[in-house]
Amino acid sequence: MPRYFFDLSSNGETFPDPEGSELPNLESAEDEAAKTLLEIAREKLPDGTYREASIQVRDEAGNQLVQIVCRCRLNTPQKCRLNLPQYSAAAGLPERAPGDRRR
Repeated sequence: MPRYFFDLSSNGETFPDPEGSELPNLESAEDEAAKTLLEIAREKLPDGTYREASIQVRDEAGNQLVQIVCRCRLNTPQKCRLNLPQYSAAAGLPERAPGDRRR
């Protein structure tokens, strides 16, 4: 099974993944990176008015395969909460937030 590495970058700092994870394919690695980045965004709201975080997925040879980026910007001086969709692993798509009437 191939090993994928998930390097986190946040506000100019990079945190390389020294161990990686064995996953069946690149699609599984992309899903894992997206879920992880959403969890990070939910837990750590922006400090100040802007925050950017990304995860770069690379293979065992060090080749960057995909990058997933999350940008957060606060538009009000009050602390606000990100309303991120819940990730549906079964469907592979975000679920609607309560009260979201978009179709």
